Amino acid sequence: MQLHQSLEMKEQSGAIARIQSIKYDSGEESPRSATTVPWPGFEYRSTWTVAGTVEHWGHIHERQNRFNAVFTIEPRDGHWKITRMDIADQKQVSAKTRLR
Repeated sequence: MQLHQSLEMKEQSGAIARIQSIKYDSGEESPRSATTVPWPGFEYRSTWTVAGTVEHWGHIHERQNRFNAVFTIEPRDGHWKITRMDIADQKQVSAKTRLR
């Protein structure tokens, strides 16, 4: 839910957000000694970049934001599920504005 909310903008003053791409940058399992997740669950640190636009008031903002988060992954009802996501960092890596 937190990830979905961070990617989506509700219409405010006519603003419309669109995600154009999501690029996986890196990821690795956290060492077992660094996690409190019961076996066989584990934590996975991942970095990804989201590119998109926000359009309002006659112009368009093109943005790229990089996210770094730790996901907790555990078995639930016979399936692997993401049970928690903690965003550790979010940075804007590029931005430009143009007229519609």
